[in-house]
Amino acid sequence: MRDKGKLRTRGPRSLDSIVVGYYRGNELKIRDEQVQLPEETANVLVILTPDVFFRAGGLSRVAREVEDGVFKYDQVHLVILHGEYIGESEGPSTCEVGEHRYTRRIVDGFAEHDLILVNRHSQKKLSENLFSKFFRSF
Repeated sequence: MRDKGKLRTRGPRSLDSIVVGYYRGNELKIRDEQVQLPEETANVLVILTPDVFFRAGGLSRVAREVEDGVFKYDQVHLVILHGEYIGESEGPSTCEVGEHRYTRRIVDGFAEHDLILVNRHSQKKLSENLFSKFFRSF
C-alpha cells in the first residue's frame, strides 16, 4: 500500500493465517461444487491441491479441516484431495488417517499424493464395488 510516497508493507503472514486461508478456499470450493451434484445419489469430489500436503501442518490437520467443510453435505460420500510435484525425495507409502487413507506414489518422476476422505455422516453411500475401485485407483 502507498502512503505519502513511501512503500509500506504489512508484516509477514504467519503460517497459520496462510493455512486458514487455504482451508477456507477449499471449503468454499467444496460448497460451490456440491450444489451442482444430484442430491438423491452419493457423490465424489476430486479436488486438485498441489501443495496442500506441504503447507497444511500434517495429514491429521488436513483431514480434520476438510472434514469440517464436507460432512455437512449429505450427498458427498468421498472427497479426494490429489496433488503432485516433480521429485522422488520420498518413496511410496500408504497410511490410515482415522477412517481416511493417504497414499504417496512415484509415477514417471512425479510424486503423487492422494487423501481419500470418507463422509461417515452421509446417508447416501457408494456401492461397495465402486467404493473399492476408488480406493484401488487413488
